[in-house]
Amino acid sequence: MGAYENQFVVKIESDSDNNYFISCYPNPFSTETFFKLDNYYDINTTINICNINGEQIESLSVSNNDKIVWRPINIDYGIYFYTIRINNQFYSGKLIYIP
Repeated sequence: MGAYENQFVVKIESDSDNNYFISCYPNPFSTETFFKLDNYYDINTTINICNINGEQIESLSVSNNDKIVWRPINIDYGIYFYTIRINNQFYSGKLIYIP
């Protein structure tokens, strides 16, 4: 399994009987990466992408079970962070953009 086949998955326990999952793959990535939210119905939120200095560089809209693609344009290679707010909770992860 190569580095581009890895998938980062966050399992979120809920108060209901449902479990929710956020995945970001591939990561590290060189041209694009995908965010997938599973078991999220009737949700409208955003994924915010920030640089290492904490400055927001992009905001991606999410609705329902969308698979969201992020293709960095005019952005330097390096480490970035994403945050997503779901049901008044914040979740975050690291993205590595490589040449």
